[in-house]
Formats: sequence, C-alpha cells, structure tokens
Amino acid sequence: EDPGAFLSGSFDGTVGVWDAEQVRPAFTFRMEDAVYAVAAPPRGSPHQLVAVGTKGANVRLCDLSSGTATHSLPGHEGSVRSVCWSPREPYELVSGALDGRVLVWDIRRGNALLFACTPQRTARGGMGADTGRDREG
Repeated sequence: EDPGAFLSGSFDGTVGVWDAEQVRPAFTFRMEDAVYAVAAPPRGSPHQLVAVGTKGANVRLCDLSSGTATHSLPGHEGSVRSVCWSPREPYELVSGALDGRVLVWDIRRGNALLFACTPQRTARGGMGADTGRDREG
C-alpha cells in the first residue's frame, strides 16, 4: 500500500511495479505473453496479489511480497482483457476475455472459479447472460 507506487502492463510481457519518486520500475514481473490488464490488490487487502490479464487464456497472480508469479487461473478460451478485484471481498476477482465470458474467482479455493457469465442470444436476437447457476434454487 505504498501511495508512491503504481503498476503498468506492457506488450513486451512485463508488469512494472513503479516507484513514482524515482520514475522507474522498482520491480518487474515477466509474463509469457503481452500484458493487457493489471489490477492492484484492494486497499487494506490481506494479500499482496496483483491480477494480470494477458494474451494467454489464463489469469495470472503475482505476489508483491515474494516477487513471484504464484498462480495461474485457467478458465477463459481467449485473451484476458480485463481484471478487477472486488472492493468488498478481497479474495474475489473478476476477469473478462475475448471469449465473451466474465469469470468470477475466489482465490482461496482449490478450484478458484466461482461462476461464469456467458453471453447468450435471446429469442429476440439480443444478448443475455447465462451465469451457469441453477435457476430453480
């Protein structure tokens, strides 16, 4: 929670943790693919994980404390273009990808995927969403 720090992602596959006073990266994470999105942990979060969306189909988690990429969350079938931590639940993360799906994750779980919102064509030709949850319950 350093107010003088910020994050950046780059098509060269790096995530920079910048020191605003020095105007240079204090640390760099290296990803396998171009980086499209980064999300810092929420203020006051019990973890120091940066969520990363890349050209690859997995959401990556990088630990600011250890300086390592710690987790890979499979579930998308296209480039991950958006990641965002929940402002209310510090272990919940939302990602969006070119596969058209929005996935909600709880990173405390072994199978971290909570549910998926998948666009569906409605009877009138518009778009709706199928959350994959049981509609009767």
